[in-house]
Amino acid sequence: MGYRVCVIKQSPVSIPSTILALLFTGCAAAGGGLPTNRQRDAGHGDAAMEVDASVRRDGGTPEPDGGARDGEAVADATMGGDAPTPDGPTGGCRIELSGFVRAAVEAVCRRAAHCLGPLRDTLLDGTCEPWVRSIFENTDWILLDDAVSAGTLQYDPERMCRCVADYELWPCDAVGLPMSCHQAMRGRVPLGGRCTFDLECGPTAYCEIADRCPGTCRARVGPGQPCTRGGMCSEGLTCWGNGRCGPIGRVADECGGAAGRPCAFGLDCVGATPDRAGRCAPLATFDAVAGGSCALFERQLCAEGLSCAVTEIAPDGGARSTCIARPIGSRAPCSTSLPDLCPAGEYCRTDWRSGTHLGACTPLPTAGSPCADVPMGTGCAPGHRCDERRICQRVRGAGEPCTRDDLCYAGACRDGRCRTPTFCGGP
Repeated sequence: MGYRVCVIKQSPVSIPSTILALLFTGCAAAGGGLPTNRQRDAGHGDAAMEVDASVRRDGGTPEPDGGARDGEAVADATMGGDAPTPDGPTGGCRIELSGFVRAAVEAVCRRAAHCLGPLRDTLLDGTCEPWVRSIFENTDWILLDDAVSAGTLQYDPERMCRCVADYELWPCDAVGLPMSCHQAMRGRVPLGGRCTFDLECGPTAYCEIADRCPGTCRARVGPGQPCTRGGMCSEGLTCWGNGRCGPIGRVADECGGAAGRPCAFGLDCVGATPDRAGRCAPLATFDAVAGGSCALFERQLCAEGLSCAVTEIAPDGGARSTCIARPIGSRAPCSTSLPDLCPAGEYCRTDWRSGTHLGACTPLPTAGSPCADVPMGTGCAPGHRCDERRICQRVRGAGEPCTRDDLCYAGACRDGRCRTPTFCGGP
């Protein structure tokens, strides 16, 4: 079986506004979230970790995992929702703190390619790496350097190599991080201690920030306990729409409704209303081959490098689709398709909602222009989002003026400014 993907029939799919939606949570309760896992092929090896001069092979031997270091707590073997990857040899690989963001961005995008399949870039702002990098640079990750310098976080360059490799293999419906990532970034602030963001508190705690900084490290809470964000919940749980911690929904689980339980990646909440729960279910596969038939609006899509494009309108008005190589040329004739046939930065402009599927590749609109009506994506150029007036707006960085959460890379607009999720110590 091929990839599966979250989509909404004949309706645009929204893009997650923070990296946490990609890393730690599942689909939105009412649909339109991210796809489920296709298990990664084994044997990728260390090549993926060679990213720049700060990620190097020096022939060294990683320090063996001897358990907790002085003053540190190590989580138990049940951490992470799924079986954690043991801390093992890294072949001399080191990811220095200066190279962390680049290595992490590449790992996230490689994982996304396996989780989202051919729709990765469609769902992730047109091009994965620039979007993910902007999020890393405008969320709590920007506080790593200061935390390491202050001694509230211990960073291990060798174990970070293992973290990066394990994260690429991490199931797409898992909540949290592999054990090796917690071993690579060890928070040293005890419960009750002062903090500025969650990682300083270790894997079993979070940084609670009330009306002033700094915050306080508190134990993460279990099922049914109140929450305002996923980081407050115990490993393997997420924060539901009703403000309570609970497990993420998998196939056939109830979702949405009053409880607001989200579905895992690759599942959508089918049949839910604000008052009535639906069921988590997969929506589509990417199995069709070049020249073969696909069903665009039934979400039977095509393999990597192909687009499911409308090629014929039946007498009854139904659209017939075929798998075609992509991308085609700039401003070339095109038809409604997923992923879009057009090159990066363009979309196939059609009146697909009324059944008119032929058009031409057209530049995606930028700030101040009306949003494009697309079957999937933001309807705006990379780095932009569609606001409530259907006008494209530039996504803002930390500290910039804002009016809505989803117009900030950090996903948090507080007092008219984009803030890091905890906004204690950040811009």
